[in-house]
Amino acid sequence: MSTRPPATVRFLRFHRENPRVFHLFVRFSRDAKTALGTPIGINLVTERVRWETSVVTTGDAHKLNNNFAPFYARLIMHSQPDLRGAFTTRRSVADEDGRPVHEDQAALWAEAERDNGWLEDAARAVEDSR
Repeated sequence: MSTRPPATVRFLRFHRENPRVFHLFVRFSRDAKTALGTPIGINLVTERVRWETSVVTTGDAHKLNNNFAPFYARLIMHSQPDLRGAFTTRRSVADEDGRPVHEDQAALWAEAERDNGWLEDAARAVEDSR
């Protein structure tokens, strides 16, 4: 992996260690789009994920850093065709390395999936939470 800014490294570590969080973001983003239309505020979804991981579910609550929200917005819009363009974005820590966001993010997610098998684990976690 090439050198990444510290914020990107922290996000990728969290993303790898907490694959269920991404799937909660996707699920609640779809819920918000259905209920509210677009654009969706990523902070609305972030707080819903916090609620789910802190109040509704049992076990360890994830420490979801606010700085991760722009990474999740970009990841969701890149990886979920039905949510492309769902979020309004502005320049953030997710853009600090200056590379095109979609290329940077796509490489990170492919690495995470290949290295850790997180996608399969996350799919199981979502199914278990239903």
